[in-house]
Amino acid sequence: MRTKNNYPFLSVIIPAFDSKEFYGPLLKSLLGINYPNYEVIVVDDGSTDGSYEAIRQISFKDKKLKIIRTLKRRGIPGSRNLGIEVAQGEFVAFFDMDMEVSTNWPKDLIKFLLDNRNAGGVMPKVPDFHSRDLLQAAGFYIDPHTAWVVPRGYGDSDNGQFEEIIHIAIGAAGAVWRKTVLEEIGGFDESLGMFDDIDLGWRANILGWKTFYIPSAVVFHWTSKPWHYRPKSSSLKEQEFYMNNLIRVLVKNLELNNMIRYVPQYILIMGLRVIVNMVRGNVLPLIGAIRVVVWNLTNLSVTWKERIKIQSQRKVSDSLLFGSVLIRGNFLSIYIKHLRPILNLARLWPSLISRRRVVI
Repeated sequence: MRTKNNYPFLSVIIPAFDSKEFYGPLLKSLLGINYPNYEVIVVDDGSTDGSYEAIRQISFKDKKLKIIRTLKRRGIPGSRNLGIEVAQGEFVAFFDMDMEVSTNWPKDLIKFLLDNRNAGGVMPKVPDFHSRDLLQAAGFYIDPHTAWVVPRGYGDSDNGQFEEIIHIAIGAAGAVWRKTVLEEIGGFDESLGMFDDIDLGWRANILGWKTFYIPSAVVFHWTSKPWHYRPKSSSLKEQEFYMNNLIRVLVKNLELNNMIRYVPQYILIMGLRVIVNMVRGNVLPLIGAIRVVVWNLTNLSVTWKERIKIQSQRKVSDSLLFGSVLIRGNFLSIYIKHLRPILNLARLWPSLISRRRVVI
């Protein structure tokens, strides 16, 4: 759909649940972007805090904004998939509620997609919402041992060191996708409560669609949210389950030789993590691991069918994705060089930004 000066129509999809603490800056910035041909679709997943009614009132005043409600709780991946179903756009973008967008955000992303037919999705630079000189991510890498993500530039001051367009894994934070690609790869995996966006990008690359980081486009995202700001459905126990359930991502997406190589390492790493936390008096990783074992045994046939489907459509080998989408190295070196510093900084981040937090 191209009408306004031949600009492709863009659909912006936002999953929402009890988002009254967040929606103001995001919707205000999105409804004021310098782009003439777009819609904003909020998919409310059963909010009870009055945010659905408030956003609906805004939609009466600005026809670019639409809000729909799920009939039953679908979670973030399911809400995104519902948004894709109703989206009118040739291109589809994704946001979370705890974000804000720069005025010219979509133009360079869409231009890159129009100029590069092998690009399936593109991601902007993502500084922190509160400390905008600090980066949250300049693209992502995926650790093949665990499917954990390594955000490039996490916590670094933005001094222009990430100004190169590169082929890399991407997330959902302000990313723009071709709708045809989303339909081709089957949308988001609704069994994943975390990292569903990273899984989506990995599958796109397997099918031959490259994903890119475009530094000239900028959006802002809360890096660390206090628990009283998190959705009521979120808990440390749920996080443990979803983090450990990334074994499904590895089983689906790795080639057979790499699945045989990395999945046992994943099980060992998760087992060691459970033991270390139990020694420290934290039993939540054990509870999460038990739930993951039960879930994966129960859903093994479903996961395997999904694996067969993905691997039958594969156009790019794992070996070609190492160094771009997949990070190189053994787990110990990756953990010491990348993951441990990120985890340590993540614990400190709330105190780093507390003195300059933006009130929303």
